[in-house]
Amino acid sequence: MLTKDQVAKMSPEQQEALANMELGRAQFRQKLLNKMRGLDRPWLTGLTIAGSLLMVLATIYFDKKQSNPRLEFVSVCTIVVALNFLVMSYTNSVSRRLNALIKILEEDGQLDPISKRAADTEKQEPQVK
Repeated sequence: MLTKDQVAKMSPEQQEALANMELGRAQFRQKLLNKMRGLDRPWLTGLTIAGSLLMVLATIYFDKKQSNPRLEFVSVCTIVVALNFLVMSYTNSVSRRLNALIKILEEDGQLDPISKRAADTEKQEPQVK
């Protein structure tokens, strides 16, 4: 961390480079915060709603057309695909948000990087009781 006196002693080009570097860091942090809050992919909500609608429509269609075995199979397959889509989109969303949270915590120093933690656990000898 530089003090105001150190920054004042820098040339204007160095000050500009430092300002650009800090701006890039702040923008990256803002992108991570948006990703953590789930604001980076608003279209995913629309796709999830579309998947839910597809599941409901397939269920209604399945209830109305119980006489034809092919239609039952197609309806059941559509319901399975829609459920799979909903689960996978939710899992992907949660995973992206957790990864962004981990990066933010690592930047703030509140969480040790995973590679450091793995190296520390390898160094520790198992305790024999």
